[in-house]
Amino acid sequence: MRNGLWVMLSIIFLLITGLIHSIGLVAGLQGQNEAENKLIEMMHSTKLDVGPLFSPSMADIFTALSSSFSWWYVFAGVLLIYLRKRMIDNATLKGVLGIYVIFFGTSAVVMFFLTFLPPIILTVLTFGFLVMAYVTVPKTN
Repeated sequence: MRNGLWVMLSIIFLLITGLIHSIGLVAGLQGQNEAENKLIEMMHSTKLDVGPLFSPSMADIFTALSSSFSWWYVFAGVLLIYLRKRMIDNATLKGVLGIYVIFFGTSAVVMFFLTFLPPIILTVLTFGFLVMAYVTVPKTN
């Protein structure tokens, strides 16, 4: 299987996006003013009653979703590395890339409307590289 530049850039940006996003999990939120500090405190102290023996705070839910995003991107990059090492046929690679384009394209749209500039840039670049990889990988070997 011949893997081009776009597949390599897709792998690199999937891993970079996942790893950079995980830095936010370690760094934590820092308020810039009193209102932001109060909001962060409320996110940590307000518990949701969502069932017996389960009352997460909004910060817990935010951390769970944020870590899932990071792992999703790292997993996708590692899977492409694995498929590349296995020398899979182009039809299978094109199928995997097509699935990635759908899922990561949806992610890019959500990021565009609901987040801030760094995740928007990284997800849109990743999506763009995946689209180019999908378009340039031939259907047959």
